[in-house]
Amino acid sequence: MCPLTEGIRRCRLLPRQIVRRPDMVDRKIQTPEGEKTLILLHQVDEETRELAIKAMDKADDAAVVQALTLGKDTDANVYAFSMGGKDVHGISITGMTNLWLEARKGAFPRESQLTITEIPYANPECKAPNATALRIALLVSTAEGESAWGFIAQPTWYRRRDGSWSFDEHAEAKGISKARRNAMKALIQPSLAEKFMKKCLAQKGKVKQLTKSDAQGASAETSMKATVRARIMSISTRMGLDCGQDPIKNAVIAYIEKAVGMPMSEMPEAVLLKAKNEYEEWTKKVTRDEFRAAVLGGAA
Repeated sequence: MCPLTEGIRRCRLLPRQIVRRPDMVDRKIQTPEGEKTLILLHQVDEETRELAIKAMDKADDAAVVQALTLGKDTDANVYAFSMGGKDVHGISITGMTNLWLEARKGAFPRESQLTITEIPYANPECKAPNATALRIALLVSTAEGESAWGFIAQPTWYRRRDGSWSFDEHAEAKGISKARRNAMKALIQPSLAEKFMKKCLAQKGKVKQLTKSDAQGASAETSMKATVRARIMSISTRMGLDCGQDPIKNAVIAYIEKAVGMPMSEMPEAVLLKAKNEYEEWTKKVTRDEFRAAVLGGAA
């Protein structure tokens, strides 16, 4: 079991304060792509900071889903959000767990109190009836007795590619994981966090690049993702659906998204590939009528 999944499991077995840290100084770092400067969230303007936080939050959601569905952590320990020709850096939810284990010599944090409160989802764009969010508070402590609360408000609904809204079955796990991340962050010395990010930036494969489109939930597709989506549509066409029609195409996408529990545009490649394989195997076991009824909801 990967560390992130283990953390979620242990938190679920349980029956912000604001921590201000001193500024960290920018430093030049030699990376596989050349020299870069470590720029942190508090060192940029409000607009850039808000977009970077949104993009990193969405990437953390995707990492939690990957851990739950594949039992595997992402490789990215650090996010680099690109805007205005500069990269703004932050530690990923996977990186925060790895940093903690590194700083605490492999000892997991001690989660001792968890509170989950259902509240109205204050997003005017979401027209779903009785849409809610989860207000989560988690108390985490160290073996030495230090403790900190982590807080998060996690929506239980998400917007699909066709503009409609759907219930997020992974909302609780995402919220618990991010509350845990926030508590661990409050207990880690800034100098250790800076040192960890510098080390990851100097390593290949430990940094995930994010852009403004990731903050808006419309990240550009890689060729691999485009290929997988094309295969999903091809399978649907073989089963008798006319995927040249947008309503049919949207129905197929919505079916996959509901099964996985997140928008297809936000799925890590490994999760999307797994979903495609399971979708293909399922089509081999059902009749065309059963397939159409499941995907189209009984529509002709």
